[in-house]
Amino acid sequence: MQTVSFQLELCPEIPNVYGALDYRAFRDTLNKIDHLLRSCDLEHDLVSQGLNQMIADRKLDSQQFYDSKKSTFHYKNLMYVIRCNIARHLTGESYRAFSLRLADSTLFQWFTGISAFGYRKAISKSSLDRYEKCFDETLLANKIREWLSGLADDKQTVTIGLTEPVDLKKRGWIAPVFKPTFIFR
Repeated sequence: MQTVSFQLELCPEIPNVYGALDYRAFRDTLNKIDHLLRSCDLEHDLVSQGLNQMIADRKLDSQQFYDSKKSTFHYKNLMYVIRCNIARHLTGESYRAFSLRLADSTLFQWFTGISAFGYRKAISKSSLDRYEKCFDETLLANKIREWLSGLADDKQTVTIGLTEPVDLKKRGWIAPVFKPTFIFR
């Protein structure tokens, strides 16, 4: 197993805006998604698989890649990719509209991680389009299916903060036919 060492960026806390109930509900949703991505290692697993896919596609030497600083750069970039795609699909906006919203919204900057101190760079619509194609659809669907099946495990549910395991068949969520609402290619 290869490791990528990097230090998380120093970022401001989630914006604390009082006001509209819809905004607070959406902020809470993003906060829960952030918690899930981090607590159950779903983000790390997706990024690691994305790195391995990139190494295979580009026919790179795995050991040399992980020993270089490129691995850290690509690891962080794939984290941005995942989070930008999630946020954009939650809003249902076009690349152009979401690019503008991301540049202006402190909430989306917090969620995607582009609000790190000393690092403020807006993401273009063409970058968002490229982000959409970064992950193979089957890779992502399999990872989400694996994660959903883990919700039936007592240990996994405690890790992510659920009080009891989730029975996917009882809720009508049958993992083998699950299709993600957002697709990374």
